[in-house]
Amino acid sequence: MPITEMLLRTLLLGGPDPEDAYAGHDDEEVGGDEDSTLGLRIGAIFAILAAGLIGGVPPLIFTVFQDQGSPMSRLLRSFAGGIILALALVHIIPEGLEQIDSLAVYTYGGPIVAAGVIFMIIVESSCNMLMPGWLVSFENRKPGTLKQQVSAYMFELGCVTHSLIIGLMLGTQVTGQTAVIALIIALCFHQAIEGLSLGSSVATAGFSRLKSFAMILTYGLTVPIGTAVGIAVASTYDDQSITAIAIQGVLNCLSGGMLLYIALIQLLAEEFSREDKACPVSIRVKLGTFAALIFGVFCMCLLANWA
Repeated sequence: MPITEMLLRTLLLGGPDPEDAYAGHDDEEVGGDEDSTLGLRIGAIFAILAAGLIGGVPPLIFTVFQDQGSPMSRLLRSFAGGIILALALVHIIPEGLEQIDSLAVYTYGGPIVAAGVIFMIIVESSCNMLMPGWLVSFENRKPGTLKQQVSAYMFELGCVTHSLIIGLMLGTQVTGQTAVIALIIALCFHQAIEGLSLGSSVATAGFSRLKSFAMILTYGLTVPIGTAVGIAVASTYDDQSITAIAIQGVLNCLSGGMLLYIALIQLLAEEFSREDKACPVSIRVKLGTFAALIFGVFCMCLLANWA
């Protein structure tokens, strides 16, 4: 047994005996016919890359998404907030908690999620103390405040961490063509919708055109890179090992906490708690933002059945 796995068993299970956590686990056989799904997984690299770019690029191009006071921009921010809220609460955090709790005698998942939230609080507070420009009022409609830029960076970090994990999961899926096809389709929609949310955040952050496209391209490449790595190691990678599950669980919980903070504080609270007397919002637009929020949550909850 590798020394890393022995240490993780001792830390999480209170001893090296794995029977209580993984009875009957076979370290020598990952199983499955890799060749039956290899072509699908290779094709998924390009399909998912295209889906991420299709979702993320339009907010960078069309000015209607970049005017923070326009109804379309408000609807998109509300939709993005719903997507990220459900992404954290329905997709990432439950998966991370399940992975951590399956290994540990104690519940470590919740504190790790809290650590992701605390990390975001520390980042914002540090920027507030060190950089006075951080607190430029949102109501001034000045694009590219430091707060928006750091928010976009943190948003991307949370998405990229999660995307690498799901890419690795897809790349190592060596059995069941039907299951792989369903997963690829779901991930294409997942990346397109999440990319739209990220693109809306990047578009209003005041980055240069080159940096904005580079951020979306980086996001779009993470699942394909994870998939390619998964394909390369599929014959030897054991996603049921203590080490693999512990790493994935910790990363999922951390990124879930970060995205939860982004959704509640930096997207939804900012959008719904402010009143702009200089540019009042009509009842129709306000109701539209509520509907967009609910629709964003619904879309991600629907995708939770497959991805």
